[in-house]
Amino acid sequence: MKEKLSHPVSHYLGESSVSSQCPGCGIGSVLFALLDACFSSGLEPPSLKWIVGTGCLHQLGQRSGLTFPSCAVEDGRLGEALLKEVLLPDGPPGSPATVVLMNNLDLFLSGAGDWLAFVRERISADYGSGRPEMTGVQRLPSSYSGLDYRRKMNFSPLAGSAPIVVIHLNNCLYVSGETGISPATPLRRMSVDGEYELPFNLPLLFARLNPELMARWTPLQAGWLRETLVKALLTPGLSFIEVVIPCVVWAVKENRVLSAGERIAFYDRWTVFYAGESLAELDLRQGKIIVGELVNRLPLLEHHRGKQRSLDWQAGEHEIHLSFERCQGCGLCLDLCQAGVFAAGKEKNQRGYIYPLVAHPEKCLDCGLCEMLCPELAIRVERKAGPPKKEHLT
Repeated sequence: MKEKLSHPVSHYLGESSVSSQCPGCGIGSVLFALLDACFSSGLEPPSLKWIVGTGCLHQLGQRSGLTFPSCAVEDGRLGEALLKEVLLPDGPPGSPATVVLMNNLDLFLSGAGDWLAFVRERISADYGSGRPEMTGVQRLPSSYSGLDYRRKMNFSPLAGSAPIVVIHLNNCLYVSGETGISPATPLRRMSVDGEYELPFNLPLLFARLNPELMARWTPLQAGWLRETLVKALLTPGLSFIEVVIPCVVWAVKENRVLSAGERIAFYDRWTVFYAGESLAELDLRQGKIIVGELVNRLPLLEHHRGKQRSLDWQAGEHEIHLSFERCQGCGLCLDLCQAGVFAAGKEKNQRGYIYPLVAHPEKCLDCGLCEMLCPELAIRVERKAGPPKKEHLT
């Protein structure tokens, strides 16, 4: 008997909540990873505070407000919304965690001015008059007319606070050729008021807020993204996670836009795992997309430790769980697995995709690639606990 449609998004947002006209940038994989991380952390989405931005996220923000508390921001000033909704001393009571969903259109509208003001006053609070220069980030003009951060932020709002998870969906446009890649945007490169150049290096910008956890992923690494989000939801203070999801990848040689499936190969070819590079090398114009966890400072919240999936398994056989209703038939697991665990299937799921079979689970080498790289989070690899140790009577 086939299981019902099981994407975690479906329960909270409904199948028609996100436009079907999307070319397949990967925002669905991000949402699946985020809600799956909530469940893995023992957190229900309605218990969190959500601040949602514009563009592709606008409809999501409107819809999510029906099922869990959400603040939809239409002018791009998510930094101001975060201050008002969560961080002000006289604001509403905090939640176990706050999730901020933003994209390049939010930066286009605000020029990141509210975030930069946040940075300026945070550095001022931490270092006083001897604060370091903000190299690589454009300074705000003295006539900045936003909130009076100096009056309000007479405390260090992010240190020791409940988890605040900022997720930036970097829906940039890419040009891809045989010898390299280049981002053609973020958007028009200048903010709508013409005052700010939009950054191609978001980790460098948000590093000024001293995040406890900072990472960058693409939809190809959906499993890694989910695990990072679990940590972020359980880590006090600020976490910043960038997900590079190009709306369009233009293939120069073929003079066409890559399909959603071809974009998987694009991610695979041009992503490189972080190996300790400086933040300056994370600029997307460097000809590669460096992914991984860049900063991870604090331990998890104590009262959630027992709710995490245990990693201390004993050696034993493996169980491969394949949610075939999540599968979109990309075939990535068939190509990745060198041990022959998966085999091509013939049956279709409810959405019309042919899903693979777990033909030989006994051959699993526990490399984890199928689980961590499945864009639909449809695969789980679990190790069966070995037999209990016999107690010796004395």
